[in-house]
Amino acid sequence: MVRRLFCCLAVLVLTLLPARAHAAEIIHFYLTQLWIEKSGDLKIKETIVVTAEREEINRGIYRDLPIVRHTSFGGVLPVEYEILSVKKDGLDESWHFELGPRNKRIYIGEYHTLLDPGQRYTYEIVYTVPKQIFFFDDHEELHWNVIGTGWIFPIEKGGADIVPPPGVPVESFEVFTGRALWKGRDFESKQENGHLMVKTTRTLNPYEGITVVVNFPKGSFAKDNSMTDAEFFWRAHKGLEILLFALALIFFIYVLMWMRMGRDPKGGAIIPQYDPPEGVSPAMSAQILNMGMAGTKETLTAAIVSLAAKGFIKIKEMSKGTYEITRIYPQVYYDKPLSEDEKVVIRAFESTLVLKPGSQALAKYSIEHTTILDKLCRKKYYNNNYGWWFLGMALYLGALIAFTVYTYGPSEGADFWIGVGIWVYTEIVYAIIFGTLGLLRKPGKRPERKPWHHALALVISGLSAPVLFAVVGFMSFLNILILFAMSALVVVMRHLLRAPTKEGREVMDHLIGFQYYMEAVEEKVLQKFDPPQMSRELYEKYLPYAIALKVDSKWGEKFALAAAAAATAAGAATATRAYGGPSWYSGSSAYSPSSGFSMASITNSIASTVSASSGSSSSGGSGGGGGGGGGGGW
Repeated sequence: MVRRLFCCLAVLVLTLLPARAHAAEIIHFYLTQLWIEKSGDLKIKETIVVTAEREEINRGIYRDLPIVRHTSFGGVLPVEYEILSVKKDGLDESWHFELGPRNKRIYIGEYHTLLDPGQRYTYEIVYTVPKQIFFFDDHEELHWNVIGTGWIFPIEKGGADIVPPPGVPVESFEVFTGRALWKGRDFESKQENGHLMVKTTRTLNPYEGITVVVNFPKGSFAKDNSMTDAEFFWRAHKGLEILLFALALIFFIYVLMWMRMGRDPKGGAIIPQYDPPEGVSPAMSAQILNMGMAGTKETLTAAIVSLAAKGFIKIKEMSKGTYEITRIYPQVYYDKPLSEDEKVVIRAFESTLVLKPGSQALAKYSIEHTTILDKLCRKKYYNNNYGWWFLGMALYLGALIAFTVYTYGPSEGADFWIGVGIWVYTEIVYAIIFGTLGLLRKPGKRPERKPWHHALALVISGLSAPVLFAVVGFMSFLNILILFAMSALVVVMRHLLRAPTKEGREVMDHLIGFQYYMEAVEEKVLQKFDPPQMSRELYEKYLPYAIALKVDSKWGEKFALAAAAAATAAGAATATRAYGGPSWYSGSSAYSPSSGFSMASITNSIASTVSASSGSSSSGGSGGGGGGGGGGGW
């Protein structure tokens, strides 16, 4: 029993030893002395007393100095530092710095010299920072993080000594302690001989600091035009003028091109049509009505079902999501010619083909089918005007590059690529959101992309950029908003610049009338137009068009109602059950008038399998203000 207890105590002690060793690395004392010049420049001396235990502090400490600070309206001002001296225990110490995307990191110490564990060391860093007084209508202000919130060690005692120029009184001040944006009040302060002195009343935990906001009477400092009015605004939003000019230019070009080429020809009155336009296949119907933006699920599925309806293939459902498609050669059906796009698809079924998600069985033919549809429809029925759209895209990319180089300089490669990364990040977020929304669907419905998907994806991707801005913290909020507006304009105009030709407008009106006929269940609305009598043959004949025009469910309901009415009139209420589905289809899916008597569930399943097999679709607080940063050991 005693042996077991001893082993448990030994394990507990060994477990706690590393924690104690790490906890011993602490900042015992941190004092920031800050002298304010009449010019608004600051001279700062930081005294930092630490204990090194070879956990984090091996060769010395490092100090992160933020290279930007944030202003009102999301502005970003560059902060410049001049290091005057770095000492350890009163003697000059070696140091070097590395420039990161947010901080200038100063490493104090030598790589080949290790510190003695358990010893205390006193570090002194003296540096200057220009232009840190802000000018307001009724006062002038210093907003500075005297101890930054980036330190990884606790700070037992922290404080600041702020020294204004001779004869400049402190009008009022506020002090905040804690993590970034916290408004903690764990401090004591006093004013003596013109100095404002502040000290903490508790140990600051890692990533906690002190921020001071000191107000001075108006006219206390030499006014700097670069810190006031318009000049200050353009400094805080550097590069905004480039983005505004580019946005105006792209908008003007796009609007001009839209007025000349993108405006749709005036359409005629929409009346019910009882057959498709002559020479227009089901897949072409989807392509024309969507002006080249129809998805594979509409075009390729419609083409396959059209081949089946014309008697060239049979479809057998092997299991859920798996179909066997067999080519047949019935002479009686050769009076039903294939369209050009269907001739491409039928080549995929020269032998029996099994379709299942992930098989890529139709990948080659899907690409060929899309190509032939584009050849058959574009220019004849619609123009996408992509040349003019790409002109706007080129201006957009040029503006992005010019903005980044002007703002960060061509020599700062890291910043340049971070700027490009912001744009790429926004576009990726847009693509992910838009693609995800396109997969959403109601039960029994095919996934499809709608205009509001574009709008919501734009909003979310646009909001994600300011979130990234808050994390990265180097780009003006207004600049990001203009970049988002430019991105939105380019995306929206890709759709608006597409326009039907005069012939295409007539065909679209015909297709819309045909679509209206297939989805209008209320026959009273159509009686005055003398619609054809609904029959099994009519239903199956136009089913491929219903799939292409996304009204296959309504078309099935229409057939179900007509069949039920005919059965009732004949006194055979169960006669509709004799229909077991199209002759070209066999499988486990059930047909029932109560469920709308439609092929919707089957065509949805086929569409999903075809798509997968084809491989395509389409204020104040701690941490605010300037200064701050943090540090650690190395």
